[in-house]
Amino acid sequence: MNSRKIYLGEKAPSEKSLLPVSGLPAALEQQEPTIEETIPGRQNFGVVITDVHGWNGYG
Repeated sequence: MNSRKIYLGEKAPSEKSLLPVSGLPAALEQQEPTIEETIPGRQNFGVVITDVHGWNGYG
């Protein structure tokens, strides 16, 4: 479940902070969430598909 934890961040990745922060809720900072606790993070998940044509690798 630790890999799902990153989608539970309360702050956007580009949001500024005076100190280093994970952006996670305090309750999840030091523990692995249960599967039920990770369900709200599904809305933050995305898939990027890239299809590159015409590149032969040699410039």
